[in-house]
Amino acid sequence: MCAEKIQRPNGFGEGSVRILFYNRWVGFNIGGTETHIKELATRLSKRGHKVEILTTQGDALEHLKPSIKVSYVKRNARESPYPRSLSQDRTLIFHAGVFAFRSFLRLLSQLRSRVVYDVVSVHCTLEALVMRFVRRLFKIPFVFVFEGYTYMEGWAAAHADAQIAISRDIADRCQINHGYLPKVIHAGTNIKRFHSHPHDIATFRRQFAEDDEKLVLTVCQFFPRKNLPTLVRAARVVCDHFKKVQFILVGEGTEREKIARTIAELDLQEQVRIVAERPARDEYFEASDLFVLPSLYEGFGIVFLEAMTAGLPVIGSNIPAIREVLGDAGVLIDPLDHKELADRILELLNDREKCGELSARSLQRIKEFDWEKLIPEYEAVYESVIRKRRA
Repeated sequence: MCAEKIQRPNGFGEGSVRILFYNRWVGFNIGGTETHIKELATRLSKRGHKVEILTTQGDALEHLKPSIKVSYVKRNARESPYPRSLSQDRTLIFHAGVFAFRSFLRLLSQLRSRVVYDVVSVHCTLEALVMRFVRRLFKIPFVFVFEGYTYMEGWAAAHADAQIAISRDIADRCQINHGYLPKVIHAGTNIKRFHSHPHDIATFRRQFAEDDEKLVLTVCQFFPRKNLPTLVRAARVVCDHFKKVQFILVGEGTEREKIARTIAELDLQEQVRIVAERPARDEYFEASDLFVLPSLYEGFGIVFLEAMTAGLPVIGSNIPAIREVLGDAGVLIDPLDHKELADRILELLNDREKCGELSARSLQRIKEFDWEKLIPEYEAVYESVIRKRRA
């Protein structure tokens, strides 16, 4: 069966396209990549496109139904709920291979049943490799959206019909290492997000801090590149000089036990708390006084946008992608220097005027990342590859 035999009932010419988001993790994991995929899918659906998602079985997408169709591949019983490196998980290749095989069979079944996709959006290497084979069989173009960068991703994306990078740093790496330049379209934010739903924030906040205490927030997946042990060491210094402060680390991941040990070793159990991720996390941002994350690497840093949208003063690492997001609206630090990080936290905890200035800059800067402005740019790329394929 080939694509020429398929009748496309709702193609680009009729004003809408059928887009498949194909990603292993978005069905059962919560992170920056997954947040980005869900936002793209939801917003493109609202613009009249027929959007579907193919992913691993889980409950992370149930709230998107029925406006977005979700097709699931069965999850392996012993598969980790978090992305891991091969050094952390020797079964990684096995689980990835099983997903690739099962998802390919699901795609094959759907396409043979006359289900039509005008374009497929992939965000990782594995899915790009599968789509090269699917494209050969069914002539369906695919777009590679970089959420971060590895050499393998850069190599795999070179074979896509179009590439999108969510930061200039990623695009520059592709140009230097692979000889092509992806279109840069940032991830976005709903600039009205924290003004649309009333919450009893005072009651929520008292779960973590007294009324006279400051609350320092970190939200991320607990992976090595998030560099949370450095934050915990900085918290020890901060707590020695500023008694009325609490830290909360919101998330889950492979480093959770290591972080908990570091907290215990530094005798910070009363000042630094680990809180499991919840699907609705707006309250954490609204209840906090300061956001801090000393990442060693970010492809973009969607969580920084979330903190800025909430009007929080932000401290982040002085690395390319975070500089690109924060501009002059945040404080940049050396992520390997916990003393510098502690100094900057203490500075903001003691300087209400500086915090107010950073908050105002954040609320101004996020206008550059308004989803309402960015989603037409993504839409144009998907439509352009369809147009080229049909020409």
